Amino acid sequence: MLRLSGLDASMLYSETPTAHMHVMGTLILAPGSTPSGAGEDFGFERFREVLRSRLHLIPPFRRKAVPTPLGIDHPTWLEDGDFDLDAHLVRATLPAPGGTAELCDFVGRFASVQLDRERPLWQMAVVDGLTGGRFAVVTKLHHAMMDGGAGAEIMGRIFDLTPDAPLETSEDDWAPETKPSALRLAVSATGSRLSKPAGVVRTVASAVPGVTETLRDNVTGRSTTAKVFGSPRTAFNGQLTASRAVGFGQVELETVKKIKAAFGTTVNDVILAASCAAARRLLLELDAMVAQPLHAAVPISVRSDDEAGTGNQVSLMTVRLPVQMDDDVAVLAYVAADALAAKAVAGRIGAGLLQETTDLLPPRFVEGLSRLMERVRLPDLIPPAFNMVVSNIAGPPIPLYCAGATLEALYPMGPLMHGSGLNITALSNCGNLDIGIITCRDKAPQAQMVAEEFCEAVGRLAKAAADA
Repeated sequence: MLRLSGLDASMLYSETPTAHMHVMGTLILAPGSTPSGAGEDFGFERFREVLRSRLHLIPPFRRKAVPTPLGIDHPTWLEDGDFDLDAHLVRATLPAPGGTAELCDFVGRFASVQLDRERPLWQMAVVDGLTGGRFAVVTKLHHAMMDGGAGAEIMGRIFDLTPDAPLETSEDDWAPETKPSALRLAVSATGSRLSKPAGVVRTVASAVPGVTETLRDNVTGRSTTAKVFGSPRTAFNGQLTASRAVGFGQVELETVKKIKAAFGTTVNDVILAASCAAARRLLLELDAMVAQPLHAAVPISVRSDDEAGTGNQVSLMTVRLPVQMDDDVAVLAYVAADALAAKAVAGRIGAGLLQETTDLLPPRFVEGLSRLMERVRLPDLIPPAFNMVVSNIAGPPIPLYCAGATLEALYPMGPLMHGSGLNITALSNCGNLDIGIITCRDKAPQAQMVAEEFCEAVGRLAKAAADA
């Protein structure tokens, strides 16, 4: 039995009907775009055959999360004896003209529906009708299965390095594991729960000095980083609805690298600066500018280079975004300094604290707290823990193909957390930076405008870098 870690399980516990905890990707595929015309027959049935032939490489796709008796410990991943590939695949056709607006509308509606907990926690839609004869494969994977880095790795198992790679035709001899009895599940969960405190105590003890110093700096006003629960209220924060809007953008990765070299920053700093400009544009569009910098939660991967697999291996830092400033270069300098300070704070607290503390929290308590937050609309009553999420994921540096069709773009999208109605995710993909935006449609439907402003901000920074 494979038990969910506390951090993975927390993604299940914190999910509610209005705060969906799935991560998404919209993959744009161009059939017949290679010199040999490979992949001209790409379509739903062709993709289905590719996926069927690769399922043995993606074990999580056949596992579902099974709660332990009485909620003693976190759920376990068990193979679904009734697994049916066709229950996870959807086919759709965009209305004419099949452009960005039509695709965003479909993906937004697809994102607005929770995954079925009675099945393995993933779903894909193969969408035709895009301009130029292209296809989109829209993926929806629960965050309990993986973080963004692991998700990119898993998607890579569906793709090939050459357009003419043969389709595997071997028979799938998979048979589900025997489902354990309730007694065995209970005994295993009890043993797991009793073994946790020692590790947590060690981690918390090592983190105490860093946590104490950070809290002291916050209380005394000496903090040079974002204060805990010091985020301003914005028009896109507060109680969410289930409805989602999405937007897509793409810039050249080399352009971003030239900016960071010209101004002595990092690629992530440039992404944060462009995200700041995008959030500023959204606030202006909503006629809801705020007087303080926004707080962006920025996931930090703690997965080692040789550590593969699924699950979540992340920590968090909080970076301030000065949306009041309209000078892109000044914004870049601000966020670069703030990110550096935030990294120092995250470093002195330690990457293991989030992992260990979530492992110890009682499952029923966390689930109950999430439901209570939604029932009493707590996000409308207290300041948001952060205003938005900004993520940067390393994707494939080389061309990829699926059944001969060329992967042109892979737009990533993270979840919207309780009270936070904006998520900006960037993924490097074969010389480009693909940008995915997701918002709560009922609070801020202008997701595509946010994506376009992100790209325009990168353009302005590139011009400033060239003039420097």
